[in-house]
Amino acid sequence: MQLKNIISVCVLALAGVQAADRTQSAQYCYNKKGMFLEARSDPSDSRFACLLPKKNGDEKTKYCVTYDGFSGCYAANYGNINYCKVNTKDYNGRGCALGLGYLYDSIKADDNKHESSRIACYKVNGSMFLEGTMDSPIDKRFACLLPKKKNDEKTKYCVTYDNKSVCYAPEYGNIAYCDLKDKNYHGRGCALGLGYLYDALKAEDKRHASSKTACKNKKGIFFDNPNDRSDRRFACLLPGNSSNKYCATFDGKSGCYAKEYGNMPFCDMSSPEYNSRGCMLGLGYLYNMGRMYV
Repeated sequence: MQLKNIISVCVLALAGVQAADRTQSAQYCYNKKGMFLEARSDPSDSRFACLLPKKNGDEKTKYCVTYDGFSGCYAANYGNINYCKVNTKDYNGRGCALGLGYLYDSIKADDNKHESSRIACYKVNGSMFLEGTMDSPIDKRFACLLPKKKNDEKTKYCVTYDNKSVCYAPEYGNIAYCDLKDKNYHGRGCALGLGYLYDALKAEDKRHASSKTACKNKKGIFFDNPNDRSDRRFACLLPGNSSNKYCATFDGKSGCYAKEYGNMPFCDMSSPEYNSRGCMLGLGYLYNMGRMYV
């Protein structure tokens, strides 16, 4: 079993949920352009739901709702909230509305915390921010490890990475089982979770470096943000044209996105996350940042 699967089993076992159910449902929902809801920061809350884009007539057989302009309907086979299953004895419209609303608010709060935490964490010298890689969109865990201070080990989960002693900062992370003060604290689960995210970070750094070299060797255009540690995006446009790849022109040089040398799935036309406008804006920003710090 791969390390990622072991971690998923360990983490979700704490919440009383089979890892396969949650993971497979999230992946299916993501692939179908749906919205996956869960209580990310509370492993004791085992509820999860997938809202798939609403189609004409869905409201007659499914519970449907609109969040942030997205109209979606509860997919009974990819969620575990029985009172959201229309035409069953467990169905409860008000209960479903409250349950989905709570999970949606949890997702929004977690997303906001992720962005602010990443910025705050990188402002501290010696800090380390760990998160799921951009090509693993269903892994929403993140953690900020701050330099260890005297007696930190009494109140915080501490570890040593890169010969640096660092401790989990719960105010800048969403891994409840790493917070000694949280009811869900689980030392082994924390060790495995942080270890996986750390290994992912190092692998991403290594891939970034090798991709930059390969891209230049192939006469491509490489994009990254050399002056901002918190911006981990990178991409390579290789010479040529293609009907099934995102292609663009910068300073008279044309190229197409090479997914093997980048980590921006919204530039990959074969990815469910593909977004041409997002890709254009992302590449443009990285290109300008790169020119500023040559």
